[in-house]
Amino acid sequence: MYDLFEDFVNKVFLTEVFADVPGDAFFKLKFPSPVWRTLSEIDVAKNNSGDEYNYRFSIKERRNRKDRYEFVSRFFTDAFEKDKWLSTQINTNRPKIQQYVHENLTLDV
Repeated sequence: MYDLFEDFVNKVFLTEVFADVPGDAFFKLKFPSPVWRTLSEIDVAKNNSGDEYNYRFSIKERRNRKDRYEFVSRFFTDAFEKDKWLSTQINTNRPKIQQYVHENLTLDV
């Protein structure tokens, strides 16, 4: 999901965990300062309240918001094309979406 929508994002609430942990979900997007600005940044040390690792919480914002709209306009010429693109993306990523829902959103009754 991160890769699919990274070009549409204007603001990111980013948590960076300073540890090597197993997992396959992460945000690959880089935040070069000419394109992004940091609105706030807090470093948090591990503690006895459940945080096992040091981490940083940052809020990043795209400097030029029109980047998002320029990106979208390259792909969506009309409503039909937009719906077609969205359907293709959902169908292409359906197995990943279903796996995520099964692993993370299934309620135990």
